Parts: sequence; C-alpha cells; structure tokens
Amino acid sequence: MRITYPSQKDMLEINKIVLEEIRVQKADRYGLMPSGKETIRNLIRRMKSAKGDIFDKTVVLLKGIIRQHPFMSGNRRTAMIATMTFLEINGKRFIAKKDIGVIYGIRELFYSDKEINKWIRGGEIREFKRQ
Repeated sequence: MRITYPSQKDMLEINKIVLEEIRVQKADRYGLMPSGKETIRNLIRRMKSAKGDIFDKTVVLLKGIIRQHPFMSGNRRTAMIATMTFLEINGKRFIAKKDIGVIYGIRELFYSDKEINKWIRGGEIREFKRQ
C-alpha cells in the first residue's frame, strides 16, 4: 500500500484550521515556532523512514507534534487532527477514545509506542495520572 504523507504546508494548514475552529485561549496564535519548519521537516522524514505499518508511522506523527511543539499554539489539538487526517487520507480510521489524559501522558513520556499504537487502533490504554 502506498502511503500519502502530509507536507509542511498541510501541517501548517491543519494548525490554522484548528486554531480557527477549536479556540481555547484568546492568546492562541497561528504559525510556526522559530525552529518549526525544521522540526516538521524532520518529523515527516522520521514518519517516512519509520518501520512498520501506517499506525506505527502515525505514532511518530502524534508524538512528534505533542513533544516537539513546532507551532506557536495548539500543538496538542493540531496533533490530534493531523493524526486523524493522516489516517483518513490513507484509508484508515482513528478509533481511539479521545481522552485528553492520554495526550498529557504522551507529552510526559508515560506511554510506550506500542501502547500508543494500540490506543490509536481503538484499544484500551492505562490511565495517566498527573503528579
């Protein structure tokens, strides 16, 4: 199966849409951090070279945006929408229960790639408790 990857432009557009549609803070700002272009370029490169199936590559995308913060605002929201979009354009669905606790757990290095992969596919994941 041929995989369609997002471009840097696609990622920036997703961030823009997310900030327009899912407004959380008045100070939300569209755009990339100073190192954002390079971060996204590296993220896409890592997705392409990641071993495994589409879900393994999706883990790279989700973790990369959440942990590396390439955008000025809305990184976690953008990560979720980019993840769902990536799967959808490749004929798959994001089945996971959308749980903000999991997103915080990914940010805090609480989950393994295997756990995140299973969660994206709709599986259970252990509860993340903030310290």
